[in-house]
Amino acid sequence: MSLHAEQWVEFLSQGVVVGREVATVISDRDMRAIAESPRPASNSSRTDLLKGGDYLRVWISRNGTHYLINMPLAGRRP
Repeated sequence: MSLHAEQWVEFLSQGVVVGREVATVISDRDMRAIAESPRPASNSSRTDLLKGGDYLRVWISRNGTHYLINMPLAGRRP
């Protein structure tokens, strides 16, 4: 398994950056070996509530690479 990387991602609304977060970047090959939940189809995404509803995970699959973004929900403390 190769090293995982992190990359900043930006969220846009009408072409304006409205937020930034760090994403964990994982190759498709590595993701097949470690994913416990169903992976999104290629070039699509999925969102899941995690850890008792305290976190939202955005999982983006794009061109053979997976980007995982885990964010605490507003008003919740990690």
